[in-house]
Amino acid sequence: MSLENGIAEQLAKVTTLHANGALSDSEFSAVKSKIIGHSENPKQENPKQENPKQGISQRALPSKLEPTWDRVIAVWWLMAWRSVVGGLLLTGMVGLIIRFIGEAFDESTTDNMAVMMVIIAWVVAWAWAVAVVKMALQKKYSDFYLVLAPDDPRLVD
Repeated sequence: MSLENGIAEQLAKVTTLHANGALSDSEFSAVKSKIIGHSENPKQENPKQENPKQGISQRALPSKLEPTWDRVIAVWWLMAWRSVVGGLLLTGMVGLIIRFIGEAFDESTTDNMAVMMVIIAWVVAWAWAVAVVKMALQKKYSDFYLVLAPDDPRLVD
C-alpha cells in the first residue's frame, strides 16, 4: 500500500468518527493535522512533552471519549456473551474430565466428588471471567478502544 493510500484511509476513518460524534471539532482538526503532517495551531508545533515523574518523552494524549450507552453496551456485550459461553464450555469440559477420573476410581457418586466438582467449576469460571476482562481491554471496538492510563491528573481532561 502506498503512503498516499494509507493517509487517505486514515483521513476517511477519522472523518467517519467525527461524523458519528466520536470526535469533537477540535479533536478532528488535531488528528487530521497530525495525519497530514502539519499543525494548524502554531502553539502545538511540537506535541512531545516531558513527563517529570517518569523522565520519558511522550506524545500529547488525545481527549477522552464520553462513555455513551452504545460504547457501554458494546463492552458489556463482549464480556457477557464470552463469559457465559466460554464459562459453560470450560466448566462443562472440566466437569466431564473430573467425572471420568472419578469413575475410574469408583468415586463418581460420592458427595466428596460432587463438592470437588462444584469448587473446581467455580475456580475455572472465575479464572475465565478474569480472562474475559483482559480480552475486553485488548479489543479494538468499532470506534474506540479501552486504555489503561496512570493516575496522573496532567494526562486526563
